[in-house]
Amino acid sequence: MTNLKDYCKENPVKITFLGGLGEIGKNMTVFEDRDSAFILDAGFKFPEAEMYGVEQVIPDMGYIETIKDKLKGLVLTHAHLDHIGAIKFVFEKIKLPLFGTKLTLGLASTVIPGRYKPYEEYEIKPGERFNIGTFQLEGVYVNHSIPDGIGLIIRRKGCGTIFHTGDFKIDATPIDGRAIDLQRIGMLGREGVLLLLSDSTNATRDGLTGSERIVGDNLERLFRKTKGRIIITTFSTNIHRIQQIFDISWKLKKKVHVDGKSFVNIISVAKKLGYLNIPDGLTVDINELPLVPDENLVILTTGSQGEPLSGLTRLSSSTHQRLRILPGDTVIISAHPIPGNEEFVNRTVNNLFSLGADVIYREEEGIHVSGHASGDELKIMLQLTKPKFFVPVHGETRHLYAHKKIALDVGVEDNNIFILENGDSLIVYDDRVRRGKKEISGELFIDGLGFEKEESEVLKDRRFLAKEGIVAVALIVKKGRLKDIKFASRGFFAEEELKPILQSARDRILTIFYENHNYSRDILERDINGALSSLFYKKTRRRPMILTLIFEEEQ
Repeated sequence: MTNLKDYCKENPVKITFLGGLGEIGKNMTVFEDRDSAFILDAGFKFPEAEMYGVEQVIPDMGYIETIKDKLKGLVLTHAHLDHIGAIKFVFEKIKLPLFGTKLTLGLASTVIPGRYKPYEEYEIKPGERFNIGTFQLEGVYVNHSIPDGIGLIIRRKGCGTIFHTGDFKIDATPIDGRAIDLQRIGMLGREGVLLLLSDSTNATRDGLTGSERIVGDNLERLFRKTKGRIIITTFSTNIHRIQQIFDISWKLKKKVHVDGKSFVNIISVAKKLGYLNIPDGLTVDINELPLVPDENLVILTTGSQGEPLSGLTRLSSSTHQRLRILPGDTVIISAHPIPGNEEFVNRTVNNLFSLGADVIYREEEGIHVSGHASGDELKIMLQLTKPKFFVPVHGETRHLYAHKKIALDVGVEDNNIFILENGDSLIVYDDRVRRGKKEISGELFIDGLGFEKEESEVLKDRRFLAKEGIVAVALIVKKGRLKDIKFASRGFFAEEELKPILQSARDRILTIFYENHNYSRDILERDINGALSSLFYKKTRRRPMILTLIFEEEQ
């Protein structure tokens, strides 16, 4: 009979990283062996400013296609959208059983379309072991900016133990009284961890991440001194922050109006599952707002990341259907911008100030703490688990390298630390880890109901149009004669500024038209486009997209 060491040598564990490395968001990792596989998390990230029309960015699912016959489940560490937001796109390839804690499963159900329901789901209870195919897993409770987050102990017969921290921090005074299970993590370290995969988001920050309870104290101070309406936003999944807003409002005899679909849905699920306590009579609907004095009203709205269609963004641009910013309002943005969203948030803040609101948005005000471990906490995690091999995950490249330095400081050998990119894989044996081959990876851009690759002509055209603009040229032709030339421009130059240039353009078009004796449409369009492109660049140093249209009037 083959011993376990030889079995693992012949059938090692392979880990493939499809998202979450070198970036914040779209986390997705595959664990597999010869016989079975599971996916850990399936999230999206927000689009960058130049991704015009793109709503979400998700991992390329090509590798999932190649192994779907042995996939046995999708495991979720917690319910943030950068970990659950792409579940429906996985389900388009293969509908898998979902594994997660009670709140995580409840919130995941809100992002899965009805056409994929029902689906199998299994609740993970921290401390209890469960199997997915040939893998045995165990959830470990961790603190984060949403309740019910877990790290995962991953075992496979004959191979070394793997521990994935999930998103975590060490909060000594958590709002719900449930602290990270450091005792279990320390015991795991004594049992032996071959490979640690650890959250790197705050690896560049020294010290400890603040407790969520500090935010509640500072919010109460602000609520007490504010005389007018309070409009507050935070991450819609930050259940503990929302609970503190409700508790403070109730204590100070204020009423709360909840604005925004994501808040309404998440609060409904969290309350139903027992993760939120909302006293009767605390909340008011939109029609009751005129009955509440300004000094007694709190409006909890979406938009902490400056999302274009969110409540706060629409308030800042005076496009909200039912609400308006009034002079004397205090707006509290109790969140930190996710990398890439800074421009959206800054625009919202500036607009709010211009409408007469007092905006409190800086972290120095103590209105937000991160849900991710800072340097000292990352060091504690490494010291408790004592891994032989280490991979920093969940962070931009600078975060991964900063985390590597922390690991070196606590004694992990340089050759045993892997800085990886999306698409990279690792092969895990009983006592060693090595790099595997590069697999299919990349990004898919969710554009309405469709998918776009980064190199798609549609997205290239949008970027080009945003930068250069478009000029449409209409030629009216009758009996072989050019009767009229009309121009329309968008995003190029104002019409008054274009008049001298357009006269030159008319002259060139006339010359080209009457030199084109055979009146070939293709040749005429090509020559006009080329001539106008050269003319516009010479005069403006810009090359707008040129659309030439030829209309023939009836004889």
